Amino acid sequence: MWEIFAYHNSEALEGIFNAIAAIMASGTYLSAIAAVGFCGFVAAIPAIIYGNRVRHDPSNPQQGFGTAGFIMGWISVALSLVVIVVWVIVLVSGGFSVSTY
Repeated sequence: MWEIFAYHNSEALEGIFNAIAAIMASGTYLSAIAAVGFCGFVAAIPAIIYGNRVRHDPSNPQQGFGTAGFIMGWISVALSLVVIVVWVIVLVSGGFSVSTY
């Protein structure tokens, strides 16, 4: 597995990463690529929803932050799709190979 270094509340961070690893059901590089794609979608959904809500509220003084969240959410979706496409290509091609000589 991976070794994670954290300052404060490392048990909660370890629990989150173990949950993601359990969802992916493996500890390989291929599962790490899938975890990045999965987390990108999970983070993008609230960014798009709340960013859009703040952008269209004329009484909110932080409309710029709403626009930034909305744009970053869609960028995260696009990058997650790229990661998932790479994951599928690697999965179809037979995975990673490691040379031992």
